[in-house]
Amino acid sequence: MVDLPQTNVFGNFPAPCNLTSVVENQSQEISLYPNPAKSYITIDIPAAYNKSTLHIMNTQGQLVYSQTVVAGVQNIQLDNIANGLYMVTIQADGKRVYTYKIVVEK
Repeated sequence: MVDLPQTNVFGNFPAPCNLTSVVENQSQEISLYPNPAKSYITIDIPAAYNKSTLHIMNTQGQLVYSQTVVAGVQNIQLDNIANGLYMVTIQADGKRVYTYKIVVEK
């Protein structure tokens, strides 16, 4: 912790302030593989994001797949998805959105 001078930006009024460092926890990242994909993609969702929503959209912006996913490692089957480029979005904890591009090559 660093103690800063007890003044505000104008330098004349008391303004107590303590500064602490913030370290982003990289274990909170979601993994998606393989890419390119053939018959499935694997997603690895950290425990902090217990309930998330996964959407797969084609290049025209049409939703081709949607599923609620939970924390852990799981496979998403791509049987009904044609070859091509897709955007995968995962909305974790109701706020944070992860976006990935995947190629499906069967």
